[in-house]
Amino acid sequence: SSPIYVDLPKIRTKEVIVGYKKIGELLTNAFDGPMDDFDTHQWESYEDSLREWKRDSLPIVNYMVKEFEMKQSASAHRRTSISKTGVLDTNKMHAYKYDEDIFKRASVVKDGRSHALCIYVDWSASMSDKIHGTVKQTINLVQFARKVGIPFRVYAFSNSGAARSMNRKSYDDPASKFYNDHDGNNASKNHLKLGELSLLEFFNEKMNAREFNKMIDNFYKVGLSNEYNRLATPEGFSLHSTPLNECIIASYEQVSEFKRETGKEKVNVIFLTDGASNGNADYWNAEEQDVLSGFRSWSSPTHLMVRDPKTKQLISTSDGGRYRDMTSDLLSGLGRHCDVNVIGFFLTSTRHIIHKINGTYGWDNALKHKRDLTKTGYASFKSDGYDKYFMVKDTALDKEFEFEEPERDENNAVNKRQLRSAFRKFTKGRRMNKMLLNEFVAMVA
Repeated sequence: SSPIYVDLPKIRTKEVIVGYKKIGELLTNAFDGPMDDFDTHQWESYEDSLREWKRDSLPIVNYMVKEFEMKQSASAHRRTSISKTGVLDTNKMHAYKYDEDIFKRASVVKDGRSHALCIYVDWSASMSDKIHGTVKQTINLVQFARKVGIPFRVYAFSNSGAARSMNRKSYDDPASKFYNDHDGNNASKNHLKLGELSLLEFFNEKMNAREFNKMIDNFYKVGLSNEYNRLATPEGFSLHSTPLNECIIASYEQVSEFKRETGKEKVNVIFLTDGASNGNADYWNAEEQDVLSGFRSWSSPTHLMVRDPKTKQLISTSDGGRYRDMTSDLLSGLGRHCDVNVIGFFLTSTRHIIHKINGTYGWDNALKHKRDLTKTGYASFKSDGYDKYFMVKDTALDKEFEFEEPERDENNAVNKRQLRSAFRKFTKGRRMNKMLLNEFVAMVA
């Protein structure tokens, strides 16, 4: 098919970010404010589960911290060198006639690469059956980052009208706009047509302890409300569609600014998503001043070639003629543009992971990877534009703390066989979690 060259358009990333203070205010008002009797009763029934989960998640976070610090110590050891100081060592001066090395030595540790995390959470309806698990995993990541003292940001990406209205100062103000055909010189050049986007900032390393701990509670609750329909979701925080491509494009500017602001060298950008973006198949044609389809398969087939207007480099070639390839191209472009690790994380069913394994390795080579999935509860890939893409069974992450106590008989005695079986399942869950966390922490560190 014939290529159509288009640029990334001018966008308004800062305008669509809803800061953590605003998010915290809205959620606290919703969850701590007046509720009707039904909602009050529903939320009270989940308070115990929140407290229990916060207690049970601490060993996971502490394990990640320990692994990270061990890998950092090993890295520091590798960077250590011994050098002469130029100062005489009085304990060696007696040997000057037969040994020229009479100077004091010093151990020098070269600066290690500093770290930061920037996390984007898919706030779309396709995540509805796993959003609470995704939220819990995100909380574990930010608790880990806070404990080891590295900067972190967490944004949920959405395009709902209510989310885009959060920054309005009055009811009559327009909703924030991420993209406009005529912004800057957009109208004068062929460019990729984008949809709308809102970035809801849930966590930031600048939070004080009170704000951070309160946001953990609020984030847990809003994730829970989106997975269980009987719980009321605060206005603006419901799941919508998937502006993943728009989020990745916004991250080019956002991650670059994050690196400059924090001065950190090794930034890991993490997307917790199912990977299915809204389509971006159209482009603005400057000559006709109209929106046209960039992927045509009829008599004169075409496909889009997307360029970065600043670097003039091609980001997405879509040479297969499929606009769905654009997401992986944009992710690869993010890694190059910002010099960052790009990590994907997706909680899903065993069926979806096996489908990915078959598609990646082929039926003949997939058996070993399927066995590993059974043992570990997850599979990792280097594909789809990610440096590492983790697919985790949605039932695996909480297994470490789900010790199912066997039933007791009328004498309050426990069946030993059932007890052994429950203990094996418990220890297997711990092992699965640690294997996943080891690989993830090694990638981050």
